Formats: sequence, C-alpha cells, structure tokens
Amino acid sequence: MSGRGIVIFGEGIHELGSDLERPLTPEDLPALPQLVHRLLGCPADITYMCRSFKQVKSFHGAGGKFAKKGRKLAKKVIAAGRRAKQAGQNALAIVIDRDRKPDKDRIRAMREGRDSACGPSNPPCAVGCAVEMFDAWMICDEKAIEAAEGDSGKAHQNPESLAGGKKADKYPKTVADEIFGTKSGVGLGPKYAVVAEAVDIEMLEERCPRGFAPFAKEVREKIAPVLNFGENIN
Repeated sequence: MSGRGIVIFGEGIHELGSDLERPLTPEDLPALPQLVHRLLGCPADITYMCRSFKQVKSFHGAGGKFAKKGRKLAKKVIAAGRRAKQAGQNALAIVIDRDRKPDKDRIRAMREGRDSACGPSNPPCAVGCAVEMFDAWMICDEKAIEAAEGDSGKAHQNPESLAGGKKADKYPKTVADEIFGTKSGVGLGPKYAVVAEAVDIEMLEERCPRGFAPFAKEVREKIAPVLNFGENIN
C-alpha cells in the first residue's frame, strides 16, 4: 500500500504549525507530526495532515453511550475518527494538554471514545495527553534544545512537574520562553519543529513518563502494525 496518510489532531499552533488541512511530506513537518513520524520509523511513503482538535464537532448522535455521561472528549475522539475515515486517511493521532485537569476527564475519556469506535472498518487511532502541556515535551533534551539554538543549560529534567498556571514560573511555556529567548510563546513553533527532529526519543519517554511515554506506546502498537510499518527508529 502506498500514498498513506495520517491525520494529526492537536490543540496549538506550536505543535501543529500554521499550515492546517493540507497534506505535508516528511521533509518539512511541525513538531507533533514529526514525533509521530519518528515513532513510526520515518516511513517515506506517507503524508501528514494537521487539524485542530478544538474545532472538531461531534456528529449528531455521536458517542452513543457517552451522551448520557456527558463525556465530551470521548465523543470528539469518535467524531475525529469518523472524519479521518471520510477523508480517506489511514490513521489518526490525537494529543491534547492535561492542563492540571483530572485524568478521568482527559486521557481516560479519550481512550473510552477511541475504544468504542475501534474496529477493522475504522482507521487506527492513538491518543495522548501531555502533562501538563505539549511544551513540556520540548524542553527536556539538552542536545535537541541546542540544535534549536536554545539555552541547553536551562533544560528541565522533570518537565511534568511544571504544573503552574499561565505566566507562572512553573508554567511549561514560560520555561520554554526562557530557554529559547521567545516572549509569550511567539516563535516557539519553528523551535519545536527542530527539537522534535533532534530529540532523543528514549530520553523523552523517560523524562515524560506520564504523557509522552504512553502516547509513544500507542503510536507504535496501534498505528504502526496496521499500516505495516517497520520497527521504529529513534
């Protein structure tokens, strides 16, 4: 099978880039699809399409048993999978920020939605929840930070402990601004794209064990085998 495509759903411009709803080749990927690409072993015959998960609207009646439970995220995951299937995409990956909210309201709900929609007729789906936000994945590898012309001496070895709110010292984006010399997050997207291409995947799994490591496992186990990709490389 050739000409395969994966839809990448995320929440922000820094991980998705600004070129949404258009097939992207592996040569020029934003941060999140770059991470997925590497976890899949850097296949050549594939394109990635970035979409905003915030813009996903549940289909009428989507969610079934989740309607009474009010599990909005579960229903959105189901809707995202249906849209990927309608667009002829072969798989999808979804990453959101935890933002200091309970896991049962975030990653657990996403997995419930994914599992309820799984089946041979639906594209495989990997879901992830960054603790506390995607920026944490971009600030822990000294060499990758250096590759993106950041201050490697300010790398954070336990970024998932950064649970402060906006503009707080322990807010991941605030730490990223300090590392990369940006202000209010402006310009982080290109920096993150370089980091994602250079980051040590194994180190990232070790330093982000609650967010990135489970997502990496899902990509390898749920998407790679179905699309017949080879062993992942780091």
